[in-house]
Amino acid sequence: GIVFPKPGMLDMARSVSAVKLKAEPPMAHTYFQGTDIVFHFDRPTALELDGDYIGNALSHELKCLPKALNSWVLKK
Repeated sequence: GIVFPKPGMLDMARSVSAVKLKAEPPMAHTYFQGTDIVFHFDRPTALELDGDYIGNALSHELKCLPKALNSWVLKK
């Protein structure tokens, strides 16, 4: 996964361009991986996954379940 602060419109446009060029996103970000991931915050923080608002909380826990997510890569 990748975690970053909610970007503005200009940051989003720069990020899309970077992804198309297979480059690092220009905004501050952190990569992570694992099966059980817990984020803790000093104040309630919003969580968005793929653009969907999940809610505000002092912590967010994510569990990755086997075979719960499939991904496909389209080849030209």
